[in-house]
Amino acid sequence: MTTPVMDTRSVAAELSRSAETSPPSSAPPEVNKPNSESQRPSPLPPYFRSYEAYIEHCVAQVGREEIPETPFDRLCASCTAMFKKVAESFDPDGHIAQIPFCTANEFLRSAAEGNCHVCHWLMAEISSGRGHDTAVNTSPRLDSESLESDLNWLEQGDVALTIHISRGTMDVVSSAREFYPRSSTRVKYENCTKDRGRPTAFTTAGNASWNQALKWIENCRSHPLCNPVQTANTQAKWPARLVAVGSVGDAQVRICETSRLGFVKRSYMTLSHCWGKNGVPTRLMEENYARFLNGIQFGELPKTFRDAIDVTRKLKIPFIWIDSLCIIQNSYDDWIQESAKMQQVYQDSFLKLAAGASANSNGGLFYQRHPLSVVPWSVRLGANGYLTAGYISEHCDDRYAKLILNTRGWVLQEQLLARRTLVFGQKELHWDCSTCQASETFPDPNNRPISRWPDPIFRRDWQSLLGGKLVDSKRQEAWNRLTWTYFERSLTHASDRLVAISGLAEQLSSRWSGITYLAGLWSYRLISGLLWCCEPPCSQRNTEIAPSWSWASLIELCDSEKSSLRTFTPRTVDVLAEVLEASVTPQNRTNPFGPVALGGSIKLRSPVLRARFTAVYERYRYILVTGDDRNLDTLKRPKMYIYVHWDEHNDAKADVQDAYLVPLMVEGRDSDLATLTGLVLLKTAVHSCKPQLRRAGWFEFYEYFEFNYFYDEDTDDDSVNGIDDGHDESSHDMVDSTTKNAVFQNRNSHSDEGINTVRENIRQELKRKGLFRNIDSWFAEKVRDGLEERMEYLKKDPYVNGPPLNTTLENRYVTESGRDHLPDFSRFFGAIARVAKHNNANGTPDPVLGYGEGNGYYTYEIV
Repeated sequence: MTTPVMDTRSVAAELSRSAETSPPSSAPPEVNKPNSESQRPSPLPPYFRSYEAYIEHCVAQVGREEIPETPFDRLCASCTAMFKKVAESFDPDGHIAQIPFCTANEFLRSAAEGNCHVCHWLMAEISSGRGHDTAVNTSPRLDSESLESDLNWLEQGDVALTIHISRGTMDVVSSAREFYPRSSTRVKYENCTKDRGRPTAFTTAGNASWNQALKWIENCRSHPLCNPVQTANTQAKWPARLVAVGSVGDAQVRICETSRLGFVKRSYMTLSHCWGKNGVPTRLMEENYARFLNGIQFGELPKTFRDAIDVTRKLKIPFIWIDSLCIIQNSYDDWIQESAKMQQVYQDSFLKLAAGASANSNGGLFYQRHPLSVVPWSVRLGANGYLTAGYISEHCDDRYAKLILNTRGWVLQEQLLARRTLVFGQKELHWDCSTCQASETFPDPNNRPISRWPDPIFRRDWQSLLGGKLVDSKRQEAWNRLTWTYFERSLTHASDRLVAISGLAEQLSSRWSGITYLAGLWSYRLISGLLWCCEPPCSQRNTEIAPSWSWASLIELCDSEKSSLRTFTPRTVDVLAEVLEASVTPQNRTNPFGPVALGGSIKLRSPVLRARFTAVYERYRYILVTGDDRNLDTLKRPKMYIYVHWDEHNDAKADVQDAYLVPLMVEGRDSDLATLTGLVLLKTAVHSCKPQLRRAGWFEFYEYFEFNYFYDEDTDDDSVNGIDDGHDESSHDMVDSTTKNAVFQNRNSHSDEGINTVRENIRQELKRKGLFRNIDSWFAEKVRDGLEERMEYLKKDPYVNGPPLNTTLENRYVTESGRDHLPDFSRFFGAIARVAKHNNANGTPDPVLGYGEGNGYYTYEIV
């Protein structure tokens, strides 16, 4: 059944009816006064200064526990007139010029009264910080200073507001230009509206919310993916302790040792929550262990724990697992033993409760809300369909809204390992299981809107990527997506970087035959795995947590700019290096996927250029000055630019001496762009008898494949692209004349046929040289579907380096046609080879790497 939506043609009658029963406005005179005598700013009432205060004010306006369904999609007079003009100016491409709306005072008065769905929604967006100008800020929530600045324009009482709709956003724009005010909300045009739930209660603790949760749980019992066989089939994998909750109304709970129960698979719940800055007040310690076995007074527990136990009791589940009550917090041995069981603890629980909006253990599970800020409005535009506010899920839309629980590092594996989760948000309850997602606003998973921005990884994504036929590239993609999400989350203790995802690593390892876990990376195509990038640089690195070649070694301080992790799995590549050996040693045998001991290393064979480079004005951009002090002209080009992405701030200097550039691969994309990527390495601080370097960053530079010279039939030189490739002009005559003619014939008709022919010829020529292979496809063809063939191959090539390494650097991309298709890259590789030959001929080995193979290739360790 389609949800009824208010038509702007009949809204006037509805407004007149509602005006008779609407409560009198409680807004102060500054807000209610439609026309002030001056343009002086009037301070906003405090209830507009934050989302929580605004919702509390609007709920108090009503004076009862819930609202009827009539306020949904109801409009004030200003919105009615505005949407009438929107309908008249309807543009199917979604662009409408500015339309008069109302004054700032009139908007505030309507928002304070809470009778207009659109005005309430807009004010909720503004007060939460999401209404800030998306052109200058895309963070999900602003700090208090930025939010205060964003609210200043509303203090200009009589200033005129207009509406501008473009590219999926509806902007409220003020004429007070000195503030550059602009508030945005996402909108979309629809032919018909989606069925929406209409939660009417002013709290998420209402009966309607509880009944919806029970429906989700009951439906999930029939999902095959959500009811697997329990994984903990021995006592050793079972959690050592659970909280016995008792019955509704009991004054006590107690800690129960599962070994004393006998190994019987009992149903239990789990709780995922934020500890908060001051930690959890009630924790299991060695000194209170005996007392907690006898019982804990219910009132002694923090509010979040009490709420979770109440829910567990109502569901008639006898036990719940809560980390701070089920792991001895001042026993390192117990913590190591129990933290290694996280995969089984969450996978085997009946239901995980997630305290999504609570910043600490005292926040509880349930929150006050106003339905008009939860359910998106939808307005009929006559025969043009509907204009609907974009649904912003606080649980799923990671760009514009994020529950505080989803900012915590430990919580990610709790999200992905639990087979079903009931999330208690600030606005509504959410459901997340291996099969689907839903919310109170969109309780039917099949009707849930798709987020405008890519979602963070959820359990259903993780399970779909792990399950079914083994596809190595999909496993790698799953892990990359996971690390992107995880890296942006916070950890109280940096030393938890690896252990907080050890359960996920263990789960993936169990389904990835022959592939080894290496401190946050995997042995499958390890050369590609080394090409991660941190932007902007992190605050510091700690190699006691992980080796420098692992992203897990980077640490973000609380007050620093947040960094993002980029990882790469290029498909068609020219591989320049190979991994000979990689090793890490776990700190504890009980958890091979957790913390690692100092000393992990990777032995590489690759080209290396000891270089100096100097920064230019652009961010990350450097000029490669020289390959060696005695070979200033070795690059045969005045300037060569590289883009360096440093791992940590301390290494990001304007002038870099004695850095080692290690090109690892060239990616040939479907477009005509080729990308050379590699590592920036520096000397280690500790002297070693082995050639050892540490990772400091990642570099790249780009070049287009050379075929543009085909376009100009009147010239046989390279003036069209301005590059002197160092080859004789007569080489142009060797180019396939059929290809050249095809380009000329299709030039005037704007056809891509000719240029595609050129591209294909280049690819075939390079392929005949053994370059640019799809390593995933190559490996899949080698091992087929047989486990025996797979394991046999991995004995010879455990790091899936690919075909035998081609160590020819000079003239690497000169093909049988005589053309150098990547001349800039060839100059770079030629410089590496010439420097190595020069050093060998003059008896001047590199101070760290020695002589190498004499062709630019060296064997060394990254630590």
